[in-house]
Amino acid sequence: MLHSPPIGALYELVAKIPILGEQRFRLKIVNEGIAELVIDGLLAVNDSVHYNVTHDGDFVFELSDTTKEVLKRFKTDLVKVRYCNKTDTSIVIVRPPLPTNIKLSLKRRPPSSSLKP
Repeated sequence: MLHSPPIGALYELVAKIPILGEQRFRLKIVNEGIAELVIDGLLAVNDSVHYNVTHDGDFVFELSDTTKEVLKRFKTDLVKVRYCNKTDTSIVIVRPPLPTNIKLSLKRRPPSSSLKP
């Protein structure tokens, strides 16, 4: 069975990333196949992302050229995005300018309680 995040769901996390410092990650499911990815901090991204979700919960997505350039400038990459239906969590694997990946678990937020900027 295919498990996709619900339309309108908002997932957020504030995390300290080595070299990049504090970053705020937000993933909003706009509709089936389109999500809004926002990263605030030293690394700043605001992108509308077209995606599909595999049966395993992995997102297959293509970032815009602008977002790819921002990530490249900071020697950072979004390695993988995954949705866990059991915990209603979006997991983002980030490779900062270090020889290791960082797993970030973005928790679902009710629309009225998103993290303050």
